[in-house]
Amino acid sequence: MGASAGQAIQSKLNLLEGARQACALAFCASFRYNRPVKKPDRLSPAEVETARKRRLNAMRLQEIEGNPLSADDVAMFEMFEREAWTHERRRAYILAKAVPLAAE
Repeated sequence: MGASAGQAIQSKLNLLEGARQACALAFCASFRYNRPVKKPDRLSPAEVETARKRRLNAMRLQEIEGNPLSADDVAMFEMFEREAWTHERRRAYILAKAVPLAAE
């Protein structure tokens, strides 16, 4: 096999590799693997119910320890549940309220 035959084979292999990569990219794109996953902006009803049960348990523990939640705190958590806020959004809301209070 001469040098030109070896170069021709290598050229064909390069073309095949390029075609394989293009096919793999097209396959992934068809399943949208290359797109970022968008998080939901609201909790599902099941997630809201789970969060509500956790809140009620936490409220009971706070009462046992002599540190019950205020009516405003309870209303805030009920709003989170009613509007199905995500946990990230809840945390951001609470932190935004807490920073000015900590500065006082």
